[in-house]
Amino acid sequence: MKKRTILLVFWPLSLALFLTAVYCPNILQTCKFFTLSKSVTSYLSRATGLIPFSLTEVFFWLALIGVLGFLLYFSLKIIRAEDKKKELRRLCSYLYSAFLLLGLINFIYITVWGINYNNKLSQDILKTTPSSVTQEKLEELAHRLIDTANILREQVDEDHRGVMKIEGGFATVKELAPIAFESIADSYPELGGVYGRPKAIYFSELMSRFGILGVYFPLTGEVNINTSIPDSVLPATVCHEMVHQRGFLKEDEACYLAWLVCQHSESPAFKYSGTIYALIYVMNALNELDPERAEALKAQYGDALLQDLYELAAYWDQNKDSRAQKIATDLNDMYLKSKRQEEGSTSYYCMVKYMVESSNI
Repeated sequence: MKKRTILLVFWPLSLALFLTAVYCPNILQTCKFFTLSKSVTSYLSRATGLIPFSLTEVFFWLALIGVLGFLLYFSLKIIRAEDKKKELRRLCSYLYSAFLLLGLINFIYITVWGINYNNKLSQDILKTTPSSVTQEKLEELAHRLIDTANILREQVDEDHRGVMKIEGGFATVKELAPIAFESIADSYPELGGVYGRPKAIYFSELMSRFGILGVYFPLTGEVNINTSIPDSVLPATVCHEMVHQRGFLKEDEACYLAWLVCQHSESPAFKYSGTIYALIYVMNALNELDPERAEALKAQYGDALLQDLYELAAYWDQNKDSRAQKIATDLNDMYLKSKRQEEGSTSYYCMVKYMVESSNI
């Protein structure tokens, strides 16, 4: 018991490291902590990248089955046991061990990745700060994005329904994405480096039910992608998760940088995906300020662009009212706020402020 209790130290260590990252990030920077975190992630992702399937997905199902099996086993044991107090003590002992193990896992998580939620040097890396957004600026940005999207749409392939299609699908995207990151690394060195390739989730349709496009799992260094999403947002989604992989954890920063990465790609499909990805956020933000003006701007959408947006809308309509998605959204909101992203899930919309600033509007 005493040897096992030593593991308790990882809970206060995790808290101390997290608080240091929040209030004294310069200490971690001086100790090259962020550089070490990036290096560990790079090596880890390359190691797990040798395995063709998602370890994250395997771990998830094993953990879920294990927890449910554990609860069922002990429920039956307690019901059938003559000495119920003894079985309850055994259960408490196992739960205590699980608590200690979670402390170790949490410490590894924060050390390898979690501290970056509070890396204040990210503003210097981004070379811009979130700008105040007025309706006029939003309209100008939306107009530019619509024009760009219409032009790029003519350069991409489409299927028999007239919907944007990427030849080779996810297999093509996962090969082109690292090349896009190499291109942007000259301007943003922190986005460079060698990492494992993104991986497809086998149960992608289930991810859609939860409203999840992609997930980066720091304990394996894997970028996991829901491959059932429309091709129009697939490259942008992959780039978003790969930005997380490189240590940019805040959602507004990841959204903004994903857009930038897509624009640095030589692939029209990537440029278009990044543009439509940004356009959705900008139009949503404008719609909150002036729904009538947002509706008027939609008249500038080309027919092909409209077809892709209809496809996206139809995709989300299949899952928008699901209880699973609502639960996932609430959990994600709590998770982001726990990591000092006060806006929670709405932090995704903060990327619009970065775009306004970088576009010199």
